[in-house]
Amino acid sequence: MDKNLKVAAVIVTHNRRDKLEKAIDSLLEQSAPVEKIVVVDNQSTDDTLDFLKAKARDNAQIKVIHSEDNLGGAGGFNMALAATLELPEIDWISIADDDAVYDQDYMKKMAELSEKHADIGCFTGTVIEDGEIGTEHRVKIDDLDRLQLSKIDLTSYEGNFPVDIATFVGVFLKKDVLKKIGLPEKNFFIWYDDIEYSLRIRKETEMINNIQAKIYHLTDNNSVGASGVNRPIGWKDYYGYRNRWQTMKLHCENQQILAKQLRYEHFRYAMGAFLKKKGQYSRFAAVKLVNTAYKDFKNEKMGKNDAFLPF
Repeated sequence: MDKNLKVAAVIVTHNRRDKLEKAIDSLLEQSAPVEKIVVVDNQSTDDTLDFLKAKARDNAQIKVIHSEDNLGGAGGFNMALAATLELPEIDWISIADDDAVYDQDYMKKMAELSEKHADIGCFTGTVIEDGEIGTEHRVKIDDLDRLQLSKIDLTSYEGNFPVDIATFVGVFLKKDVLKKIGLPEKNFFIWYDDIEYSLRIRKETEMINNIQAKIYHLTDNNSVGASGVNRPIGWKDYYGYRNRWQTMKLHCENQQILAKQLRYEHFRYAMGAFLKKKGQYSRFAAVKLVNTAYKDFKNEKMGKNDAFLPF
């Protein structure tokens, strides 16, 4: 293991102090210490900020950035990663949300694998949820022009394997790659920012999942698995639809296929929204949500939409 490898970990949080404390403690207890822990507090209204300030006073590794506005996960990771660019001593950045707890040897295992594969600029950890591997966090691309994705089979986890798309739960990114591809799309607000970012990463470097580097995810809420076949439509789906289509526009190469796919998905998702069981929205309101997402995508209206926030 390269003992001179310098790692910064970034976390984005909003009103989840209990989970955040577990995430930070798991980083402070690494067998291969991290150089810096950058935490973006996304306008928390509980005692998160007070907790972070006290934690930072006791631990010089922690850098707290407080946002006066809730930037969403996308804006928060944009801000956090921008801060790591100002840390000249850093070689790698580990990315995770506030509900991810690192195994004690996570950074050690990542350092060992990066030393073996010096030509690779991104690794991902193996996500554990409820005692089992969360396969929805590491997926492959079946058809880029239609952005069709599928989970990587559980049998692949018998060893390390290549990844096309990864959620922001344990992404280990070389700083040189970050400099080349830029920051996550802050105007996505939530959802699909990690998918779009993965597509940029894979243009620059191969991504390998490290079976020995484990990270424990305390919820099952993630963008790759956000489609939710049976659950009712919620406010977050507005961003899921809109940002998916924006991601396709940015990365799908065949424009004819893309145009047809966009029209097909608009119709399909609108029909699906009407047929789903009633939840936060009535059936007609759910269809309106899909139509608004498509209209805003076409009109390049990105960022936070005040009509689609927690009730």
